[in-house]
Amino acid sequence: MNLLIGGKIEMGILVLKPGLLTTIQDLGRIGYQNLGVMIGGAMDKFAHSAANVLVENDVDEPTIEATLAGPHLQFRQSALIALCGADFHPLLNDKKVEMGSPLHVNQGDILKLNNASNGARAYIAVKGGIISETFLGSCSTDMKMQRGGLNGRRFKRGDVIELKATHLKSSIHSGWKASASLFTYLEQKTIRVNEGLQYNWFSEESRHRFFEEKFTVLPQSDRMGIRLQGPNLSRLSKNELLTEGVTMGSIQVPPSGAPIVLMADRQTTGGYPKIAQVISRDLHALAQKKPGDTLSFEFISVKEAQRLIKEENKLMSQLSFAVTAKS
Repeated sequence: MNLLIGGKIEMGILVLKPGLLTTIQDLGRIGYQNLGVMIGGAMDKFAHSAANVLVENDVDEPTIEATLAGPHLQFRQSALIALCGADFHPLLNDKKVEMGSPLHVNQGDILKLNNASNGARAYIAVKGGIISETFLGSCSTDMKMQRGGLNGRRFKRGDVIELKATHLKSSIHSGWKASASLFTYLEQKTIRVNEGLQYNWFSEESRHRFFEEKFTVLPQSDRMGIRLQGPNLSRLSKNELLTEGVTMGSIQVPPSGAPIVLMADRQTTGGYPKIAQVISRDLHALAQKKPGDTLSFEFISVKEAQRLIKEENKLMSQLSFAVTAKS
């Protein structure tokens, strides 16, 4: 493909094929929920952050989030990149490359992400960062408000993603890969939860079935919420909430009895009762579930949930230390 536009070499990344749902995301738009602005951001914040750490970016640098079927991208300048999350069987110039490994790309190289096999989402970080629209302090794509990222929308063919200028060392980060143990959550089938604020609104039978039976992820699931099919969860009474704040991982149960787990693009408040709250450590595992996957829930204490998030933070610190040692 010709890299010359009007006699000049066009820089950045050219989108040859957009994939199913490819957007620019960071860690979200924090501090505006009181104004009705959702947080958004990467669905799998661990994979997003790990990809950034592998190329020595701040964890909040924007990445490219690919969903289920990935994009084909042509790099119009040399770059150092990393891919983390679900395995999209990436090819660089039609040769297989590794997930979770810093990777040099040269001007003209074509990176192809295919269909995800062990999850739903992957993240591409570029050393130095991606230039994108900032809205309320975040580059995350809000497709409802049409703000942030790439004009507030998903990628389409012919888009050019601009990159920040950075100095690359030819020997940086060569020949190594992050431990696969960092991403074992991709295969995780049990999602750990704490009690929801309205846990006691549900019948004893419903609470028992919630923890003892399996649920299936429905095709209607999206970045706003994971919709589940499984045992019907009935309430003891027909009490309704006016509304109250919700967070990522809140498991709401509408009158139908089929639970919905709120995710990155959730609304800021909700009126359905919440039977449980997914712990922070397992939000990444949930974000990687695709339609047809099955999962179950397990209750743990708040104290154990706090221990697990500290353990995760330690893993990220260890990865950062390893990257520094390889520089």
